[in-house]
Parts: sequence; C-alpha cells; structure tokens
Amino acid sequence: CNGGAGMLALALGELAPESGGIVELAEEGVRHYFEFLEEDGAWPEGIGYWGYGHRYGYMYLLSHERATGRPHPLLARPGSRNTLRFPFLFSPNGVPASFGDVNSFFPLPFIYAAADRFAMPDILAEMDRRVAALPPAREEGWPNTAELLLHHPGVTPEVVEYPWPRVSVQKGLEWGYLADRWPNPALYCAVRGGTSDAPHTHQDLTTVTVIVGREALIETLSGDYIDTTFSNRRFELYEIGAWAKNVMLVNGVGLPHPATVSAAEIHGDGWDGIFLDATDAANVGTPVRFYGRAVLMLTGQALLILDRARIKHTGLGEVRFHTRAAARFYTASARLTRNDASLHLAFAANVPCRLTESRGMPTTVTRDADTILRWGTVGKHTDLIFATLLTPNGTGRVKLNADTRTITARGPGFAVSLRYSEEGLELE
Repeated sequence: CNGGAGMLALALGELAPESGGIVELAEEGVRHYFEFLEEDGAWPEGIGYWGYGHRYGYMYLLSHERATGRPHPLLARPGSRNTLRFPFLFSPNGVPASFGDVNSFFPLPFIYAAADRFAMPDILAEMDRRVAALPPAREEGWPNTAELLLHHPGVTPEVVEYPWPRVSVQKGLEWGYLADRWPNPALYCAVRGGTSDAPHTHQDLTTVTVIVGREALIETLSGDYIDTTFSNRRFELYEIGAWAKNVMLVNGVGLPHPATVSAAEIHGDGWDGIFLDATDAANVGTPVRFYGRAVLMLTGQALLILDRARIKHTGLGEVRFHTRAAARFYTASARLTRNDASLHLAFAANVPCRLTESRGMPTTVTRDADTILRWGTVGKHTDLIFATLLTPNGTGRVKLNADTRTITARGPGFAVSLRYSEEGLELE
C-alpha cells in the first residue's frame, strides 16, 4: 500500500517536491486495502500477514490525521476499527490459532496508537497483558521497544470483561472461534470456514485448532518458507496439504484447493456452535450427497466435533487430529498432555471404526514429528458419521446411536443429548 512511503512524504512535506505525488499514490493504495475489510475487520491472510500489512496501513492513516489535523475517512469504516480485535481473537492467551502461512503474532506498537484513537479500552488492556507476558523484545527489524513506549497511552482503563462474543463467525471471512470466556479463555477452538482462494492459504478448510489455557493441544501445522513454498509444487509440502490438517478425510482425501465452505453460528439447549457445509466443495472420487462438520461448545466445558459424509458409492472415512503434546491411546479414546494442560478425546461413530496412532512427516528434519490421532472406518460405507468429544483437564464420554440418530456427551459439568437430521447435520 506504500504506507511507509506515504508516511515519509507526510513528514518531509515541502522539503521534498515529490511528497504530494507520493501521498496521492499512498492514498490510492491504502484505500483498496482498507475498503477490502468487512464489518468484522477479519483478514484472509491470517494474523501474521495482518500484522505486516496493517502496521504500514495504520502508520500512514494515523500520520495523515496528525499531519492534516483532520479525521481520515477510511478510519470511519467499521472494519477499520473492528480489525484491531482480529489478531487477538485468533491468538488467545498469546497462542496462535490462525490458518495458512505465518501463524504467529506479537503485540505491535501501532495497535496502542490505533486503540487509543478509537477509544477501545479492551484492546488497550489486552495489549498490556500481552506486552507484560512478552519474552525479550522481538524487533523484527523495527524499533518495537521504543515504539511501545512511545505509543502507550500512559494509563490503561481497567477492563474485567471484554465485549467479545464467545462464539463468532467473522463476517465475510467466515473463520470462526469458540471460547469459554474472554479474556484468558481456558478452552478455545478456532474453526476454518470461508474460501481458500486467497494468498498464503493451505488445503485446510474445516480444520480446527484447540487450545487449553496456554497450550495448543490440537494444532494446525505451518511450515518454514523455502523455494517450493511459492512454486507450482507448493501443495506437495507436508504442512500445506489436507493430510496435515485436523479434518475429515473421505477415500483418503480432504477438500480440494481452492474451494469455499460456508460457516454459520448455531445454537441449542446447552450448546453453541459453528456449522460448516462443504457439500458443494467436496470431491472424493464419488458423488457427494452431504459433507459437513459441526463444532460445538458444551456449556463452556467441552467441545463436540461432529462430521458427516453421505456418498453415492461405498468408501473409507476418517477424522485426523494432529498434536505435538504427549499422547496416550486407548481403545476409543486418547489423552494429550503438555505442561499443566491436558485434553481427553473420546470417539464414536455410526459404523465400525478403529483408533490408530501415526506420525507426521515435517519438511524440516529439525522439527519434531507430530502425532496423528486417526479415527477411521473398518471397511467401506456410504454414510459416515464421526463424533469426537474433547474434554479439557478431565474425562468425557460420547455415544452415537444411529437407529435413533442421537448423540449423547457427558463429562464434568455437562450432559448434552442431540438428535441429528436424516440427511445432514441439522441438530435438535
């Protein structure tokens, strides 16, 4: 967007005769960038590139306001204000939960200046929390330490509860998340809907990331940048393909790339969730009658992930979950532990299934291989329904009765019974 050049032109002013033309170019570039933001301000390249792009965009717009003494019309757009929440919503407790390349985020100084300009005490308070928890300063070639001191408003209002939804699908982008509370969620899940027809995306539609406290126990993998990352062989890299994502595979494949999956919030008695309909996108070697996933938060105590595929010809199916935590496997359940966080996974299905352990194949040999939990069918079927109950720091049970189309999930602090529709995953 030429935001850095525009800011320099504003600073030099009449000292450089080129300044006026540079400001005009910056205005046009930054206009396209900020007009792309929809109401929620979510960004399709994820939290890493959000920081890179918005840093230069906001530096220019805030500088323009200061240099001219007038509000900039682009900052009057709802998305320009609400976008400040996006990187925090997808990095709970500082743990990245974004999708695609560069799944990382650290507090950038311009956020203090922008949040102060918009009078957003929740963002100022969250920035203080994140900065206080930072390791030694990450400069990234920028004077971040000095800018944090420069842009801090001096006094931050005390904020006990944030006005952030606990379950949300970001408008336009259709990424979603579920959190038991804000701030400092004890249980959190990011959900990948929307389109993968965008820069830096992976073959990851319908994947999830599950975080317990400060530990990502179910991870969506991301790799290093190498020449093949941006070549026509990009999707042969392990970390980028569907085989490395927390998705349902049917006949050995995930959803194609690029593709689009709709995401919508759903609610019921004792649960709130996100429904992903991938029927129009699915291509599994046989005609698909239905292909979808529902991710539910059960009274803030556990997550229930339901997957269903109805296909014309008999086929294989499985759900995969990737972790770098210590894993213990049982007949139809597993437990993941890392530091003081744990996650129990209980599995059920409408057809005979088996739980197996596999290991990933990271592109870089210096990375530890991920452990893959695979809950898959024994034999081939035309209607595949998988239920996975994820209970943090405890144990839960899940049961699926195909005759009555009911699913029951129980654990510490929750007991939920659901009935799914005959053709899809509409829930009662």
